[in-house]
Amino acid sequence: MGSLRLIHIKVVLGLIGLICLALGNLHSHAQSRAKWLQQTTGSYQSTIQHDNSQMAGTTTFQKRGNRIEGTYTINEPTGTVSGTLTNCRAVETLTVLCAWEDSYGTGSLKATFTNNFSGFEGDWWIAGAGDFLYPWDGSKTKD
Repeated sequence: MGSLRLIHIKVVLGLIGLICLALGNLHSHAQSRAKWLQQTTGSYQSTIQHDNSQMAGTTTFQKRGNRIEGTYTINEPTGTVSGTLTNCRAVETLTVLCAWEDSYGTGSLKATFTNNFSGFEGDWWIAGAGDFLYPWDGSKTKD
């Protein structure tokens, strides 16, 4: 009976150890995600495509509290369009999903950053417009 009890205690302690290890890995993963997400901040010279037109602009990501948000400009032939990026969140390592809004409407931007955060390649789409994706890319500017 004593050896059975000892085996039971070892199993319980082993399970507790596995749970602690898993929780530690989750905490480490959350810290790692927060660390790389902070490195996205800065200004990027951007190229944003719509239909057959590619337009230059600037995309900026800023830290606001524990969140990442941003702004952007698009240099159109008729003037500059300004917009905001909100609700940015990590959807996988080095990839963020943000909501955009400007005078044309709203939609989403999904951007994947390079390993050294020197740029990103992304796609944007208009809310409710189906599967139409347009490129939105950026190269980090020197601050």
